[in-house]
Amino acid sequence: MIPPFDYFEHRAACKRKQNERAQRIATLPRPYLYPLSSDERDILNEDIGNLVQDVHKGGKSAVDILRAYGKAAIKAQEKTNCLTEIMLKEAEGWIDRDEINLKGPLAGLPVSLKDSIGVAGFDSSVGYSRWTGKPAPVDGAIVRMLKDAGAVPFVKTALPITLLSFESFNDVWGRCLNPHNAKYTAGGSSGGEGALLAFGGSRIGVGSDVAGSVRAPAHYSGCYSIRCSTGRWPKLGVSTSTSGQEGIPSVFSPMTRTLMDLSYFTRSFIQMEPWKYDPSVHPIAWRTQVYTGYKEKKSLKIGIMRTDKVVDPAPACARALDMAAQALEAEGHKVFDVTPPNPYEALVIASNLLVADGTQTFRGPFRTGESDDAGAKEFGRYMRLPRFIKWFYWAYVKYIKRDDIWAGLLEHWHPKSAAENWQWVTKREIYKARWHEWWNTFGNKGDGLDFILTPPNATPAVPHDGMKDAAAACGYTFMFNLLDYSVGVVPVTHVDPKEDMLSPSVKVNKMNGVAKGAYKHYDAINMAGLPVAVQVVGRRLEEEKVIACMERLEDALDAKGQKYELLNVLEDAEEDEPDKYFHEAIFHQHYDGRFGDKQLKYEERSSHLSALIQTYFSTMNDIGAETWIMHGTLLGWYWNREILPWDTDLDVMVSERTLYHLAGYYNMTMHHYHIPGLDTARDYMLEVNPHYSDDGIDSSNQIDARWIDTETGLFIDITALRRNHTAEEAGAEDEADAMMVKDKHHYLYDDIFPLRHGTFADAPVKIPFAYPDILTKEYGEEALSKVFYEHHRFNLEREEWKTLRFSELHELSGLSRNTSYWGMRLPLKHG
Repeated sequence: MIPPFDYFEHRAACKRKQNERAQRIATLPRPYLYPLSSDERDILNEDIGNLVQDVHKGGKSAVDILRAYGKAAIKAQEKTNCLTEIMLKEAEGWIDRDEINLKGPLAGLPVSLKDSIGVAGFDSSVGYSRWTGKPAPVDGAIVRMLKDAGAVPFVKTALPITLLSFESFNDVWGRCLNPHNAKYTAGGSSGGEGALLAFGGSRIGVGSDVAGSVRAPAHYSGCYSIRCSTGRWPKLGVSTSTSGQEGIPSVFSPMTRTLMDLSYFTRSFIQMEPWKYDPSVHPIAWRTQVYTGYKEKKSLKIGIMRTDKVVDPAPACARALDMAAQALEAEGHKVFDVTPPNPYEALVIASNLLVADGTQTFRGPFRTGESDDAGAKEFGRYMRLPRFIKWFYWAYVKYIKRDDIWAGLLEHWHPKSAAENWQWVTKREIYKARWHEWWNTFGNKGDGLDFILTPPNATPAVPHDGMKDAAAACGYTFMFNLLDYSVGVVPVTHVDPKEDMLSPSVKVNKMNGVAKGAYKHYDAINMAGLPVAVQVVGRRLEEEKVIACMERLEDALDAKGQKYELLNVLEDAEEDEPDKYFHEAIFHQHYDGRFGDKQLKYEERSSHLSALIQTYFSTMNDIGAETWIMHGTLLGWYWNREILPWDTDLDVMVSERTLYHLAGYYNMTMHHYHIPGLDTARDYMLEVNPHYSDDGIDSSNQIDARWIDTETGLFIDITALRRNHTAEEAGAEDEADAMMVKDKHHYLYDDIFPLRHGTFADAPVKIPFAYPDILTKEYGEEALSKVFYEHHRFNLEREEWKTLRFSELHELSGLSRNTSYWGMRLPLKHG
């Protein structure tokens, strides 16, 4: 469809993919619905090498390992929105059909994949809605090789549209959140991998890196990665936003939760001889002798690059670098500052090569109204300006603002001819040669410098859309893409709100344009607890050496008691909420985050809540279930038989017998309805808590079931009325008359039964018999008479709640509850 009408296709495609993801999660096989068992927690905490041995020996099954990590990944999705394609059902099928080699070096290990990696039967949309609905016909080289090694692909992960950002947002999948602080990005472009690994929802994953895309997420989220040199990992069978761009080649590389995982995964993968799967891979086997040599070398020679002279590292990043240097020095290694060839020159060359086409290629698939990444959008806008306007702006920056750094970048940011592009490639090769010669000045052809330590970025993670200002501050990683060096990231510490405060002497407004954008969002107080890492830099094709040196660094930090502390969300959850089943959305507690991604406005919410009640009672009537409205829903019925306008949830109760019937025959069933007044059909899901049979007080599992709108995420909470064997708590003389629910509400049998018939939100419903007593006990007598509440006034004549205007609120602020305004009482409504 031609613009602007393709906007409707765009919105439909986004909703279709989000619904597909929600449906896949909601209809997972039953074992995934139960909380993590103690055995599954042991699996999550086991070293991956031991898990592989267990699979080889038959001590653990690949399916059991998959289910443990599947549950953890779903929890990570609920908190960070890090997943795109959910492949758990298919993964179990691959195992059952022996499509996974369980004798391989990665036997039974679930592996997460960046969304751009091709898996047969699944989209690789790269966040473009135009590329959805086009599943890969066959597995790409990386996936074929992983399966042959015994690994089990189980989820694909979030990335930014265009793949050119240190954030991960697109309209198709939404925004990926940092697992440490939801207000900050998890990084990009492999941000979903970073969030998932840091959370503990995966141990090994594969991302890609064209300017720092596996290193920035490791730094921002707190995991481990290594940017491999080109030709060490396969790249066939993947999607990219810049097809044909070879000035700065993108490389696929490993990302892991721990450093031990990184070493094991990288070694095992390369031992599978990837050059047999992709002709672009160099036939270089894993060099154990090199790895062992640097592991055992008595004294390493380490250069510290403290700044790229474009953006000095913020206090948190400078402190992490100092911690690393001091730890290595304390172990007897030789540590000294180095000043390599001009890093700013690398930023200029790399940025011009990466988008030599003026952003035309990565902008091509966009549809009308499709959201762009904040940083890429600003960059693209400048690139597309007429040359004469850009010249005036460049002159203003250079001669009026006297900002040579920013002006030097702006000067060449425009589409290039083939001849111009070749000139920039020549500059790249000259720059690489200068670095090679510089490194060789240390000792005998470079053996006097084992590796370099630098910050991975000038600051820790930025808040969402922070790349609008900080996009150009990527020099610490981008430089090594230009050089094609092997570079690893080791998390070292977390932002400390006291130690890492910006000195009052630092004047951000006096900085160059690149530094100003980076420092605009630096705030040690708001960033407190975010991870901070360092880069370990080797030369080209030195993955073995870099991993060995990463391990030496972590050992040195560990010796000082400073080894990075991983995020342990799942263990913390075990202590606080041992077996909580139902989880709510991050953005609002009355939405299911698997289905909804935003709060609805009042009018839209109201119609969906009404539809929830209508469809629920219609279904329960067909089933023959014993159910009735309760709590705030009952209070809304009492006033005017409608949902209270400030209410965002609905509550019903069922008999214990009904709950067992629903659990046995209707759990996870989908119900399709055409509702008058709504433009499209709706699907509703009945989901029963696996702990429904536990009749004790359980603060983590008070809700026994839910009726969920899979379009919006709104739901009805369902609780079961049970016999209370402590009659005294319920005020009953006879134990047989005492009733309770898990949320500690107590009732008498005669409070509820016999049920009354009523109408609520235009649906026939059931009402507890002694509803006035129930409401008074729960909300107090005023709840049945107070006509002003939550900025609303109840119109007695029209029997409806009306929103108060500001002037009315001001007038009421001087009234006491003893005035007639508060004393109006309504007769109790029966029947």
